[in-house]
Amino acid sequence: MIIRLILIVVATLLGLVVVNWFWQLLRAADVRAKRERAGAAPRTGEPMVQDPLCGMYLPKSSAVSMEIGGRTHYFCSRQCADKYREREAVGGRR
Repeated sequence: MIIRLILIVVATLLGLVVVNWFWQLLRAADVRAKRERAGAAPRTGEPMVQDPLCGMYLPKSSAVSMEIGGRTHYFCSRQCADKYREREAVGGRR
């Protein structure tokens, strides 16, 4: 009777450890997915820049650059660059 009770307790504890491990694995995957959706800059060897209009991060080498107001800005596309320039021309309103 005691041995059976010990086996039940050990099996329950082992089950809880497995469930906890899966839960942590799912949470880590969820955190990574949220960072990707938020446009967080991935860790790479190349410098990353952020588009000031849409917030997207991209490698500096593939960004569209434009000088506005004496400052260089980097964009994900020509469309974002043009929209940003237009908004800056009317006073920076969105």
